[in-house]
Amino acid sequence: MENQNPYRSPASELIDKNGDHRDGVQLASRWVRLGAALLDGLIAAAVMIPLMIVGGYWRQVIVAAQTGESVPIGTTLSWIAIGFVVFVVIQGYPLVTRGQTWAKRLLSIKIVDMDGNKPGAVRIIVLRYLTIQAIAALPYVGSWLVLVDTLFIFRRDRRCIHDHIAGTQVVVDR
Repeated sequence: MENQNPYRSPASELIDKNGDHRDGVQLASRWVRLGAALLDGLIAAAVMIPLMIVGGYWRQVIVAAQTGESVPIGTTLSWIAIGFVVFVVIQGYPLVTRGQTWAKRLLSIKIVDMDGNKPGAVRIIVLRYLTIQAIAALPYVGSWLVLVDTLFIFRRDRRCIHDHIAGTQVVVDR
């Protein structure tokens, strides 16, 4: 057990104005992270939209909108689950093996833990991605919580809420 020294100055993680940690790890820029998220969203949409059309979800949405009703919650939850499975099928391999989605790989950034190591599969898939997907599915408040999660990137450490939940950060892949 370490002796507590009340006169020792507190230890803290130092980040300079360029986003470099003292260990030489460079945080990914906010704009590059945004670009990667948009590219990953386009990849997901290219797969999910045809699935939703073929699966009848779009028809249910149109009918519900015309009748003033809402799509049954069971149907919505089923499609959220399908979307997450599709995400894991598309992005699971590069996430688990390299800590990167396809877009992060293209833009030369990666997800690491706070020590700079590649996070494990549970941490990266379940804590980092499934958690935020579950929050997004909450009626009424989900969209607001996702917005707050996204806005956390403007903090000094550039870590979103999902990064804090999973104990991860996004850095430049050197």
